[in-house]
Amino acid sequence: MKPSLSLFVATAAASMLFVSPALAASPPASGSEIFAGAAAEIGAVPAGAASANKRLDLLLALRVDDAGLDRYATAVGSPGSPLFRHYLEPAAIAQRFGASAADQKAVIANLARRGIASRSGLGALWIEATVTVAQAQQLFSTRIAAYQAQGGERFVAPATSPSLPADLRGTVTAVIGLDSAPVLHTADSLSPRPKANESQGPLSPLTRRGSLTFNAAERRHYSSARGNLGTQQGCDDAIKAGKQIGTKYYVPSFSPNQYLTAYGFSTLHRQGITGLGQRVAVVEIDGFNRSDLLAAASCFGYTAPATPITRVGISRNLAPGGETTLDLQVLAAAAPGLSEIQVYEGGPALHAVVKLFAAALSRPAATRASVISSSIGGCESHWSVAMRSTMERTLRTAVLMGVTVLSASGDSGSSDCFINGHPNTTGVLLSVDYPGSSPWVTSVGGTNLNLSATNKIAEEVVWNEQRHLGAGGGGFSRMFARPSWQKGPGVTTSRNRRIVPDLSMLADNMPGYAIYMPKGPSSGGWSAHGGTSASAPLLAAGVILANQQAQSAGQAQLGWINASVYRLARKGSKAPIFRDILSLDNDLGEWIGPESGGDNDLLGCCSATPNFDAASGWGSVNIPALSSALRGLQ
Repeated sequence: MKPSLSLFVATAAASMLFVSPALAASPPASGSEIFAGAAAEIGAVPAGAASANKRLDLLLALRVDDAGLDRYATAVGSPGSPLFRHYLEPAAIAQRFGASAADQKAVIANLARRGIASRSGLGALWIEATVTVAQAQQLFSTRIAAYQAQGGERFVAPATSPSLPADLRGTVTAVIGLDSAPVLHTADSLSPRPKANESQGPLSPLTRRGSLTFNAAERRHYSSARGNLGTQQGCDDAIKAGKQIGTKYYVPSFSPNQYLTAYGFSTLHRQGITGLGQRVAVVEIDGFNRSDLLAAASCFGYTAPATPITRVGISRNLAPGGETTLDLQVLAAAAPGLSEIQVYEGGPALHAVVKLFAAALSRPAATRASVISSSIGGCESHWSVAMRSTMERTLRTAVLMGVTVLSASGDSGSSDCFINGHPNTTGVLLSVDYPGSSPWVTSVGGTNLNLSATNKIAEEVVWNEQRHLGAGGGGFSRMFARPSWQKGPGVTTSRNRRIVPDLSMLADNMPGYAIYMPKGPSSGGWSAHGGTSASAPLLAAGVILANQQAQSAGQAQLGWINASVYRLARKGSKAPIFRDILSLDNDLGEWIGPESGGDNDLLGCCSATPNFDAASGWGSVNIPALSSALRGLQ
């Protein structure tokens, strides 16, 4: 997404719809809106006929009680509601809101008559089936062809408009997975950066005086980059990781003790609150080396939690990559007592997004993660109606089950459809990231820190760093109206749009997080990384620590926190919980030229202001205070 992964989905149904959350989650009506696909994948060209035996994993969404799902999700997450934190298991969700037994039986039987085995999925929201290309062509009266994507990957997709057979009409509301287009890609924010010791000649860390001079210059240039004035801890190689500036110096990256002290994690760690007994899930489209996590843990003095892998729609573990590596090391450092970090790996096809989330939610209650951290997403305009409606059902199901979902807000500022290194295909500049823009997801934006010698926050600014063309995602949704709970000082009502992010944490690449990356031909080992792909798992770890405290007190886990967060801010609890970010913006317009649909001029969104703003939400959080306040609402 941009935060760390970018989603490119170009379909006829992917137009921008100004609809309410409830309408956005309703079943699509008919025609092209039923089928989620990416036959017009950016840069794709025809590559001959598709193999008739190639297998496709399909989700056939069914007619369900979307209105009931919406009402219960709102009630279960709203402080003061009689149903607040009264969660349901998938079987109960299926019985109360899922497709009828008759509809499920009919679809399964109709597919069986065609030689296709199928089964009901999460909460009876859909039917899952694996078919061959030949079966799919016959079932949906279409021709499926092969294509080659911009990056060289081959995939299949319908070459003619598919249609539902008569015996599925009225029961099936969306079809996902009729292609295998590789629409998910890692983005530039996680591309390998030179380590300090990879440059020509030895480099020296920026001195304190040099850092003060550097910071002053960055402020004058309206940049969020900052030197590391705090105190690092860790092995020598990690401490020497950083970002090069000029020809002689580098800015040392933040070590875990620094950001954990800054946000209050260390305070809870000293009390034994480290995530004991808790589980968190990450959804990923690249893999990791367990040895890299162990190297980071050894360097920084924590124990690496177990990292079991669940493969979703793939036959082997994915190759190690930057995204999963970053997620795991941030989570492990911030919550080292976790029972496990569940890693759900899937391929880059469109349907994998829903299936990855569904796999995490389908675990038995005893081993289910209470928090899902995601850095997968993309420009709202790239999501088809069918895909979005099915994803919204999945996210509301997470709310009903008491699972907190946090998503990176993006690394392209207020211009989420612009991905550094990729063209803007929508013609839309001001744009935000989905699923972070979903009302059922906590969107996490980005900041940067200036620390004291004792690693206290002396300054925090909105992430907008020009050297690597990155900024925290934020702005106004084109999919969703402003939810009723999104109100408070600074929350504008003039546009009546869902605003993201909700909260923000450290994300800037300069100086970035010290991460031990997979070794490759020209990269690997200790280097500096960042993005909202780091801020999202960091906040996810904070929710995990709060869940441990809630469990110890005999309380329910926090679940969906959005309505609670905004309530706390409205009630004047803001100061001890949230750090109001008052400097800089996330506007990258000056760097978007005609080749990407821009004119190298500012876009006008979004600046940091007192209280809530679309550049950082309510700002960053003090984890102990947030935990106490959220638990106090029960």
